Amino acid sequence: MSDISLLTLIVVSGILLSLNPFSIAVFSALLAGALGKGHPKSVFHTIAMSYLISYAALLTFFGMALVGIFSLLPYTFLLSLSLAISVISIFWGIVTIANFFWYGTFDDVPKSIYNVLHKYSVKKNSPGSAAYLGLIAASSSFVSNTIMILSFVTIVSLLKTGSPSWMLLLAIILIIPLIIILISCLNGTKISTILKWKEDSKAIMRLSSGLTYILIGWIILLILNGTIGSIL
Repeated sequence: MSDISLLTLIVVSGILLSLNPFSIAVFSALLAGALGKGHPKSVFHTIAMSYLISYAALLTFFGMALVGIFSLLPYTFLLSLSLAISVISIFWGIVTIANFFWYGTFDDVPKSIYNVLHKYSVKKNSPGSAAYLGLIAASSSFVSNTIMILSFVTIVSLLKTGSPSWMLLLAIILIIPLIIILISCLNGTKISTILKWKEDSKAIMRLSSGLTYILIGWIILLILNGTIGSIL
């Protein structure tokens, strides 16, 4: 797999996975809280960017650290671990699809962090609280984020690209929808309109996420058997 092919995979898959009802709901709540407090535009920008930078930084750091760790693993162990990660990615994709279409809906924001969300998006709406909320958001979606990052780290490691900068690219792509939401909000779009779009679209978001996880897991299997790229 060439760098162009890997770039295409990360961009396309990242965009599909970035359309996440959870992250959209959390960021929209943050913006609504900032608007409700009547902050000046400069403070509003700072609050939003504090969240985005913190969210992306945590994902980037986690991904880069894993790239470094994977580069130190014995070859045979890396192959076994990659096989396990591909199976987990495929399984998580199936669960993501099944949870919505077979077992009913579930909350976009887990109840376990709802109070934290309310506290740091409404009660303490400031750049500092926004940065903390960004870290909480990245940590709260730990399962899906971990599987996603592990899968991309596995692909990068198997293809021997070795560059942790791919993880920075992935993190940037994952916040693109949030940046678009911020720009739309600054241009006069109401938060209620954004939340309605999220509600109307979350079925297809979950479907596309589930299919993407399955695709990524399948690509890892194809790399392992030599169909894609070379791991020698």
